[in-house]
Amino acid sequence: MDQLIEVVSGFVLGLAVIAPIVLKLKGILREVGELLTELADALEDGKITKDEIAGIVEDAQDILGLFKK
Repeated sequence: MDQLIEVVSGFVLGLAVIAPIVLKLKGILREVGELLTELADALEDGKITKDEIAGIVEDAQDILGLFKK
């Protein structure tokens, strides 16, 4: 019975440690997806406009901002 309590306690503590990492990773992956979509849209016609570059830079800065938190 003591081993079961230790295993369950370890599992719960592990979740408490891993949950913030997973949530941060989720946010980073969402932003990377937005950046890739922005890049794909910009490259679709073979030309990149100033507005498209501004959108790409903004999405890249969003990703970097997540690492600073």
